[in-house]
Amino acid sequence: MGLIDDLGSGPVALDTPPFIYFIEEHPRYLPIVQPVFAAMTAGTLAGVTSGLTLLETLREVVASASTRSPAPSSEPPPSCVPHTTSKPRMLSSLLRR
Repeated sequence: MGLIDDLGSGPVALDTPPFIYFIEEHPRYLPIVQPVFAAMTAGTLAGVTSGLTLLETLREVVASASTRSPAPSSEPPPSCVPHTTSKPRMLSSLLRR
């Protein structure tokens, strides 16, 4: 059973590390988080995050952009959807298994 199976249909709460792993293409964690972002992009998984996570992620992106240029992406960014009343599962707690 993989991470996507563990998450179910969502929503899943994303804190800062999965965004950083995805943006920086972390060699260990990218294969784990990439299917999550792909599922959100495809609309098969709902995800939520906080403004603080976005602020922390942008800080990391701005800092890394000053040292390297990002590779172009052929995938569109995940779309924002309204949060439902169901309780999201924390992706970070599943990554610690």
